[in-house]
Amino acid sequence: MYDELVKNLREVEEMLKVAQFKEAANLIDQAADAIEELPKWISVMERLPPAEKEVYVTDGEYIGRANLLDEVFPGDRPCWSYSGLGEITHWCEQIPLPQPLKEECE
Repeated sequence: MYDELVKNLREVEEMLKVAQFKEAANLIDQAADAIEELPKWISVMERLPPAEKEVYVTDGEYIGRANLLDEVFPGDRPCWSYSGLGEITHWCEQIPLPQPLKEECE
């Protein structure tokens, strides 16, 4: 996905050099659409994930996996399965992984 974004942006650069503005605008629009589809961190203050669904979580420093339990801590703080993190501040359903390495590992 990232390779496609970079390719599109390089094409836009070349089109702008030769004044093909309409095609450049279309490629910019496609790149923007692709970027908007990327997973985003969601604040636990904004919204919580569905109960019992395992998601990626972060305490702002480290990332782990946990699921929200139906229980609530005193003070209305959400209760998470063990994640090994501090206080969880954000969650995300998926995190894109980098592209596979092209060279072979020895």
